[in-house]
Amino acid sequence: MKTAPECMACYLRQTLQVARIRSTDVQVHLTALRRVAELITAMDMEHTPPENSVSVYQTIAEITGCADPYLEIKQQSNEQALAILPDFKKELSAGNDPLRAALRLTIGGNIIDYGAMHSFDVNAALARCLKAPLVIDHSRELLEQARNLGKGAKVLYLADNCGEIVYDSLVIEVLATMGLDVTVVVK
Repeated sequence: MKTAPECMACYLRQTLQVARIRSTDVQVHLTALRRVAELITAMDMEHTPPENSVSVYQTIAEITGCADPYLEIKQQSNEQALAILPDFKKELSAGNDPLRAALRLTIGGNIIDYGAMHSFDVNAALARCLKAPLVIDHSRELLEQARNLGKGAKVLYLADNCGEIVYDSLVIEVLATMGLDVTVVVK
């Protein structure tokens, strides 16, 4: 996915959001916004939004003096996810398609992106993911491919956000119980 013009507004919103997390000084907010506004006018729109966001967050870190403004929120997210994980494990073991259920929970966990969203109810999102029909559902094909790989086959699992990794662990566990050797890589 290439960077779209709408991403520019999102970068500025994220800049203000992070600046406000790190400082109550309006001048810091304005400095961050001005520097990022200059930066985004020169961005390569052929790059993906995550690629372009690296320079945005580096600039914000320089101005605010904080390399990870979401650290506390990420820790809370992991704690929240770990607290409800046992309930989801019970649900997976009680169901007839643990991989599909684990994938649905991972989809729900994918909403945890602090730069992209203001606030959200993780539990409500996960409940919706378990019940709502999937627009694209390749879970059966994935299950078939996993079975065809055979025991000991190597699988690379790419993980994304903090908190989400807890939900990813459900899919990883299901794949491991199928005899697959899963290697997890975090961006």
